[in-house]
Amino acid sequence: MAEGGRPMRRLCRYRRAGCAGACRGRLLASRTARKTGCGAQSGSSPAFRWPREYIPLIALISLWAHFPKLGAWLLLSLAVPLAIGGYSHFLSPGSDNVFRMAGGELTFAFRISAVLLFLLEFLGCWLGIQILRASSSSVASA
Repeated sequence: MAEGGRPMRRLCRYRRAGCAGACRGRLLASRTARKTGCGAQSGSSPAFRWPREYIPLIALISLWAHFPKLGAWLLLSLAVPLAIGGYSHFLSPGSDNVFRMAGGELTFAFRISAVLLFLLEFLGCWLGIQILRASSSSVASA
């Protein structure tokens, strides 16, 4: 076995734990948004909802099945909801902005889920970049 395989295996093992946390958080945050009615604008159709919820899970399964590049590219697909959610929840002047929304009984839960979702999507993108970087360096050294 090539020497590059061993560090890559260890890297994937550590990244799987982070990816599992990102998957769980992504599913929890999207379900919370659906319960509060915040995700009803663009993601109300099941055709738009399942990729957003299950692509991180498919990435986790592919990392566990020793397909690190596929899992990393799927994790990098979180960059799209990261950009859209980051703009919608933190930069836009709309009603979904966590800094400008009116007070209510679910305002605090929405703010927490928006921040956690942003952090977990950022973590998923960062993990994808790290896995791709490690896999390309292990191929280059082989």
